[in-house]
Amino acid sequence: MIDQTKDVTSELGLLSRFDRTEKVRYLGWLVNRSANDERKRDQYEKLLVALKSELPEQLSGSDLRHVIDSMRGHMRQLPWTEPWLFRDLVLPLLQSEQADTDDACKIWIEEIVSLIGPAESRNSRLFQLSREGQMTNTCAFIVAHSTPEQQRQVIELIRPILNKQKRVLQQPLASTSNWSCWNDALVVSMWILAFTRWCQYYLTEMKQANVELDNLSGEASALAMLRPMEEWESEGTGKDRDLASFLSQAEDLLSQSE
Repeated sequence: MIDQTKDVTSELGLLSRFDRTEKVRYLGWLVNRSANDERKRDQYEKLLVALKSELPEQLSGSDLRHVIDSMRGHMRQLPWTEPWLFRDLVLPLLQSEQADTDDACKIWIEEIVSLIGPAESRNSRLFQLSREGQMTNTCAFIVAHSTPEQQRQVIELIRPILNKQKRVLQQPLASTSNWSCWNDALVVSMWILAFTRWCQYYLTEMKQANVELDNLSGEASALAMLRPMEEWESEGTGKDRDLASFLSQAEDLLSQSE
């Protein structure tokens, strides 16, 4: 095992005994460990260079998934890799066309679906601007830069989740008979609304639009705004306020784009 207290350059020579798959997995793990520690900034950059040197000239979907999975760390969720994973590795790969945007989109939208899908406990659904918010923002950026077919697939994944929230929220006396379930449905609807608005913003920046996305956003808004924006902003928990702030950021940018 590499001793991180020693010089990284000399220690990287130990990786020669591994095949490429193992090298990427181990380097990804090391990058994750040093990513958010300013004291290890030089080490982080050297490890990142070493990792990139092990990647094929053209990454397949499975190649991209493997390198991203190697960098998830013990939390295993993409929100915990924000902002460095996308900024320092994935975005450069997409910009150079070494990796395909649709492949990245599949990975990020899977993460969104897992976060807004059924929760084991209604109190376990987390949303912090710096983690889930940033990851959702990243996903919206990737979706906007994906092909129309990939955008259609994203909408097809999100719509059933929104429809489920609609059924919950439209039940008679839903807010009193099962407040926890009703509140969670509002949270998921708000999350979807904010996600779609960020997608719309990035599409607008490219002078593009997606009618089906616009429709989905309108449906999400009708559900999320069953709780007035003032309540999201002032009376909710930290999660509710962060969702409101996340949505407001997108709305402000969209209004400036008009």
